Amino acid sequence: MPGFQRILVGFDGSKGAEAAFGLALEIAARFGASVDLLAVLPPSVTDWDLAAAEERALLREPLERCAERAREKKVPFSERIETGDPAQRILEAARRGRYDLLVVGRRKLARPVYWILGSVSEQVIRHSPCPVLVVEPSA
Repeated sequence: MPGFQRILVGFDGSKGAEAAFGLALEIAARFGASVDLLAVLPPSVTDWDLAAAEERALLREPLERCAERAREKKVPFSERIETGDPAQRILEAARRGRYDLLVVGRRKLARPVYWILGSVSEQVIRHSPCPVLVVEPSA
């Protein structure tokens, strides 16, 4: 069947990521596709890294909302959390999973932060093995 069958969403809990998930869900419902959500956390510095546990806990509520929205739309949905560099992990998952579409949100980073850290969405666009849809957060 032509169109999208497997959609990967890079997710960080931001407004941009929530908007990206919403659009991916609409596309999936229209094409009968599945949506896999991938959240990537920075690696723990130590075994006692409380920030990593806190970040994982902060994702719990947005991930539950995503799962509920997918159930309402009757879209096959899975989620997973990995650690590492977000762009690198998303690109690896896109290659392994042979996705038809990769959807990411765009965060509006301050110019100095952007130049230092770069943009996950920009790295994904440059190196993705499949089409990429970048979604701006709504105002």
